[in-house]
Amino acid sequence: MQVITMTPLHQETPLSNTIHDMDIEALDALIQRLNDAKEYNLTLSAEDIELLLTALATLSILQENILNNDVTIHQLRKRLGRVVASEKLSTL
Repeated sequence: MQVITMTPLHQETPLSNTIHDMDIEALDALIQRLNDAKEYNLTLSAEDIELLLTALATLSILQENILNNDVTIHQLRKRLGRVVASEKLSTL
């Protein structure tokens, strides 16, 4: 299971410098609920709206970092745990 770290967004949390993690399965489920809401003219729960806002804020932060050359794709992969660090605690 792939995981992108995402926690619920709280109003006191500044959006401009927070990257959150979210389980890929939870993100897929949210996308399905969004599609259902669109197709059947349904409203979203407060939790789904909060997750959507958090996901959009995280995407915005990542996009801004990439556009400003503040972070490389390799650094993003490392932050998401997709790149294994070369140093091991046992070798230090």
